[in-house]
Amino acid sequence: MSGDHNISYSLMCAVCEGNVERVRELIDSFDLSYSQARSEGYALLCIAVFNEHTEVAKLLLTYGSKVKISWFSSLRLGCEVFLL
Repeated sequence: MSGDHNISYSLMCAVCEGNVERVRELIDSFDLSYSQARSEGYALLCIAVFNEHTEVAKLLLTYGSKVKISWFSSLRLGCEVFLL
């Protein structure tokens, strides 16, 4: 369990920093998948959008992170800011 926590923490840090290559490396090295609607993928995508790391957000979407947009969600608001 501790190893999974460390990987998740490392991935979250890389997303927060906008480190596209590190995010890709962690996802590929540990065969992480966001093809299912999992809260981790959604949270990481929100963090990337909130911090304006568009390349990381695109990468997470490419790897299958699901977008769950409700009308007033922070992710939707973040996406609207990028579209302005």
